[in-house]
Amino acid sequence: MQSYDTFPPCDFLLNILKMVPESAFTYIQAYHLKNKNNQFYILKRDCRSVLLMSPTLFRNHMLPLAGRGLLTMEEDDKAFMIDLTIA
Repeated sequence: MQSYDTFPPCDFLLNILKMVPESAFTYIQAYHLKNKNNQFYILKRDCRSVLLMSPTLFRNHMLPLAGRGLLTMEEDDKAFMIDLTIA
């Protein structure tokens, strides 16, 4: 089990669980992959092995979070670049 101090901020996580619960696990995964600048980069070909989901499913989980201002996402042909909003 992971330590609770490595989880996303409680307010953000509660908002996600209330509004888009299907994206909650993906957000927690993204939170654990972020660097010290609250960003992470993942190649689409690595989505299945690292996140255990297809790139399409990852995108579909991230877009509602981006719409709520919890992250920004850029995508190109080969990768996703995610910048988490941390208060």
